[in-house]
Amino acid sequence: MVEWTPQNKGLYFIETFVWDPNAVPLASKGPIMLVLVT
Repeated sequence: MVEWTPQNKGLYFIETFVWDPNAVPLASKGPIMLVLVT
């Protein structure tokens, strides 16, 4: 799990990836989520 606290208001996007310790992708890119911080 990754914790994230935005410092500014605005629209952000989050992409999910699964990597092994050697930075080799283990799966296709996951869905993109939009987060609106007001």
